[in-house]
Amino acid sequence: VSRIDLIPGGDKRRVLWEEREAYVEAAVRVRLSECDAEIEAIKSGFTTVVPALVLPLLTWRDLEAKVCGTPIVDVDLLKKMTEHNLPRKEKHPVAIMFWQIVGGMQNSDRAALLAFASGRRRLPSHNSGGHFKIELLHGRGDEALPEAHTCFFTIVLPHYSSTRVMRDKLLYAIHNCSVIDKDFTARGGALYDPEDDYPPPNASQPAAAKRSGVDAQGNEG
Repeated sequence: VSRIDLIPGGDKRRVLWEEREAYVEAAVRVRLSECDAEIEAIKSGFTTVVPALVLPLLTWRDLEAKVCGTPIVDVDLLKKMTEHNLPRKEKHPVAIMFWQIVGGMQNSDRAALLAFASGRRRLPSHNSGGHFKIELLHGRGDEALPEAHTCFFTIVLPHYSSTRVMRDKLLYAIHNCSVIDKDFTARGGALYDPEDDYPPPNASQPAAAKRSGVDAQGNEG
């Protein structure tokens, strides 16, 4: 633990009552500047990629969108970057039901879907993050939950009997399996974000079958 004197010899004397405001101002000034070296290093690295002269032309929201992507999940963009690894491709009943469900979701549910499939809650800007893949979980039906291979931005869906069953299973999985969602971790690991529109299901349900490329039996995918 390092110590910084707010005034010369400050570690050898107490703060007087009449000095309290000057003490607070000095303490705030030091705390606000204690990461200057790290921030300067980030700035130096950032401006090797983005010219410094361009930054004043952007608002912080513009910059956030370019670096992180927009928080609004564009379903049409997601469709364009999707590979349907299914018989009959996007005309397969599983794909048709999936897009009907995603099209009717709230944005918070779509963000949770992305987190389940990729570990992040936003689509990459300029479609630069590869292809979203939909695959069929063979031999499983209404009893099974969706699986995800986050390293490959892939979701694996059983051949559900109806849109209602798929919606219930999908919503349960995306809101209860967030182990490698970096945004989830940064929020403190709460399973339920108050801003989400879908309430947390009861705890008696089984956990989602796969995340981070490892299934319930420990097999890597």
